Amino acid sequence: MTPMTIDASAVGATSTPADRSWTVDDVLLYALAVGAGPDRLDLVTENATGIALRALPTLAILLSTPIPQQFDDPAQWSDLWTRVGAVEWPSVVHGAQGLTMHRPLPTSGTLTASTTVTAVWDKGRAAVLELTTDAVLAGGEPLATATATLFVRGAGGWGGDRGPSASRPEEPSASPAAQIVHATRPEQALLYRLCSDRNPLHCDPATARAAGFERPILHGLCTYAFAARAAIDVLCGGDPDALESLAGRFTAPVEPGDELTTQVWPDGKYRTIRADGTLVLEGEARPR
Repeated sequence: MTPMTIDASAVGATSTPADRSWTVDDVLLYALAVGAGPDRLDLVTENATGIALRALPTLAILLSTPIPQQFDDPAQWSDLWTRVGAVEWPSVVHGAQGLTMHRPLPTSGTLTASTTVTAVWDKGRAAVLELTTDAVLAGGEPLATATATLFVRGAGGWGGDRGPSASRPEEPSASPAAQIVHATRPEQALLYRLCSDRNPLHCDPATARAAGFERPILHGLCTYAFAARAAIDVLCGGDPDALESLAGRFTAPVEPGDELTTQVWPDGKYRTIRADGTLVLEGEARPR
């Protein structure tokens, strides 16, 4: 890949506020793309008798996140990415994600989002960007705050601050309250990309190999949403509107078709593990 340069002075840069509208169709497609099915008609259909449609809260990240290809008018985000540098999206790997919902996500509406670069770190072989996105509904009501840590491979080495180091995952000392097993589908990434994240890392074998993977990997935010579904089931009685926050740190990639087991503890801590025992995501969820 072409060497990239990240501008550390971009810290504090904020995007021009951008609008994004969504409909019931977006809610339905997203739920299917993150593995919901006939056992959760409240997530995947709007006209089942006696069942009200509800939106998964993690959809708020996709609706507000500043990836240019996800918006009808990419120029709305050009000011932010011009400050950051020439980011090549196949080089970007998710490091961590946080989401706080200030209210439940409506099943349709319009939001306005702006994103601020809150940190830029030099990890040597990669640069790390920390972004904070705030989204409000059309009337100005706060909707969500999302934080993302992104590794931009090949963009480090300028001698900047390395920033904090991630601690090694600790083995839990107690048994989880429950564990939820989800089987991802071989076409999971192809379905998820229809929700607007068209990064070829998740669909194109040549791009995946160039990035150092044997084959296309699942979107980190898709894995994150599988974990969110498990947390909602265990901590929120299955009610997506009752999830207030979810934080997670990605520790290994997931391939479409992998089986994922999410263990959830009463205090909200969770771990998502592949069938081979590899930890892929860990963090903490909080109900309202």
